[in-house]
Amino acid sequence: MEKNNQNKNINWVNFLHFYQPPSINRDTIDEVVKNSYSFILKILKENKNAKISANINASLLEHLDEFGYHDLIKEINQLVLRGKIELVLSAAYHPVLALVPLKEAKRQIKRSFEISKTFFPKVKIKGFFFPEMIYDKNVAKFLKTKGIKWIILDELSYGGQFNKVDYGKKYIDKNSGLQIVFRNRRYSKDYPPKIILDLLKEGPLPQIVLSGTDAELYGDRHVDYTGDFYWAVNNKKIKCQTISEFLKGLKEKEIVNPKITSWDTNEKELKDKEALYLWKNPKNKIHIKLWELTDLALRLVEKNKKDKGYKWARLRLDKGLSSCVYWWASEKDFDLWDSLSWHPDQIISGADDLIKSVRSLASISVKDKLKAEKLYLKIEELVWRKHWTKYYQMK
Repeated sequence: MEKNNQNKNINWVNFLHFYQPPSINRDTIDEVVKNSYSFILKILKENKNAKISANINASLLEHLDEFGYHDLIKEINQLVLRGKIELVLSAAYHPVLALVPLKEAKRQIKRSFEISKTFFPKVKIKGFFFPEMIYDKNVAKFLKTKGIKWIILDELSYGGQFNKVDYGKKYIDKNSGLQIVFRNRRYSKDYPPKIILDLLKEGPLPQIVLSGTDAELYGDRHVDYTGDFYWAVNNKKIKCQTISEFLKGLKEKEIVNPKITSWDTNEKELKDKEALYLWKNPKNKIHIKLWELTDLALRLVEKNKKDKGYKWARLRLDKGLSSCVYWWASEKDFDLWDSLSWHPDQIISGADDLIKSVRSLASISVKDKLKAEKLYLKIEELVWRKHWTKYYQMK
């Protein structure tokens, strides 16, 4: 819900999610560092007005450290201390928190705090990004106890309809007392800097543009040939703010009970109770078997904490819960950036982590081992049969 902007200026509150899955390879990290992360940091470093709120996911931080990008991490730290980046926490390995047991959700959040403290020891984090912007009230209550002040969700979480959020209000979560900021889908569905510059040319001008996207959109998925990001942060009619700065200026409050949806869900999917079908679709055969293996691994690892292989089983399970494993099996065509959510290697990689978590346990029965192996083999069969019979022919 846009209000008339009398000042003809825009406050740009930009949230970026820096993330790569636990299973990603070195070549991909090198590519996104070169094309995207270095590009974003350069803009932030060289332009006085530029600032963002950013979740730099724990999984990505471990990759950057492993592959020797220590100078990049140092540069991020310096920008954080200068107030150019406001760090936002998330779950360590990007699980859909509403779909895993609360104990697992808490574990991943605690692990994320630990990893963040390792790389950014002087930073106190106020905000939290639910992976895929999928809210969970019990997780929100836990976040409150850990000192988190606000969460970011998609605008569809407010009332289940688009264009209803009043960006002049401070929204408070009924369940946890946390403040909520709702990203605007309209300003996030394409490349935000271009959208903002187009608004300045064509109008109407909103007072607040609260965008939220993957960081990799900047420079990697979208090549900024015309320098839109540079021109946006250097335009005198645009003032960049962090989310915490934005919240300080809000007075009027409204208590809300957020809808469980995602930043990819549309109104019809929410109405039809299909908001989380990208990750858990009861009609998707691969999803069914993935979740059977997931639930089995969760049960076996939880029951065998004294097993000599528990440490490795636990690590594999943490990584195997990544939302990407299930998302890449959803087969949804987003008609944006030529994006089809199908990637057999990513699905199998996640299944590998899940089966290896079971294989790492020495004390479980042969019956449980074989049950897990059969599920894993079935997943492989379903994935590659679909790929070769359906998607290979499309190339």
